[in-house]
Amino acid sequence: MSVQTADKYALLKNTQQELWDLSAEELEAVLRFIKALHSENDQGWYWSAEWQAMEEEADQDLADGDYEEFETVDDFIASL
Repeated sequence: MSVQTADKYALLKNTQQELWDLSAEELEAVLRFIKALHSENDQGWYWSAEWQAMEEEADQDLADGDYEEFETVDDFIASL
């Protein structure tokens, strides 16, 4: 069931003071949560511009041979 515009307005009006009292960090967390709820695709993060840029960078690294392979996890950890 979708929330009607009037219901959204009433909810926002009723919570206005609570939102006003939040710190910047708390408000940011609330906004991230709302954005996640609003997302129609549970993998929407994958299609963000930031993530796609990282995907392109990884693809380019692979194409350029700019990576290392390790025989064991211990070898990988030792390389850090």
